[in-house]
Amino acid sequence: MNNIHGGNGAQYMTELFSEKNKNVLTRDLIEALFPMFEEASAGAIAVDRQARITWINSSYSHLLGLGDPSGVIGKPVRQMIPQTRMPEVVESGRPLLLDIMEHNKQQFVVTRLPYYDESGGIVGAVAFVLYDDLQPLTPLVSKYRRLHQDLAAARKALAKKTRGTRY
Repeated sequence: MNNIHGGNGAQYMTELFSEKNKNVLTRDLIEALFPMFEEASAGAIAVDRQARITWINSSYSHLLGLGDPSGVIGKPVRQMIPQTRMPEVVESGRPLLLDIMEHNKQQFVVTRLPYYDESGGIVGAVAFVLYDDLQPLTPLVSKYRRLHQDLAAARKALAKKTRGTRY
């Protein structure tokens, strides 16, 4: 891989975002962007095509209470993180750009992205914990909860109305 900051960096980035790669994250693109995402996130993980953990950084492993990261490599991601949607991303090939995941009474804001081989086949997925504390997102979370409560109330009212007397 060429150094992005020097030499053929512009050409390399053009290749990364070429017509062939424009709709998928390839291994090269992930390798180029991964250090930035990992540094900016509270944790990161990668899974293979079978949704088995291939890599997890120590901060995410400890955040989840999994201990030593090497102890979870090769295990099904749902076995270690029951609420994860990584298998869904691997199966569908569609990213989940912003999601709230609950784990052991903690809530995390996560981004999950599929990645592909050179021929366009799904190889696996990566995820980054954007926030391990929802405090900065309080206004957004409050709005989400309010909308969720309104939806539940509307469903209840609708169910009550449909069970009522009909003439």
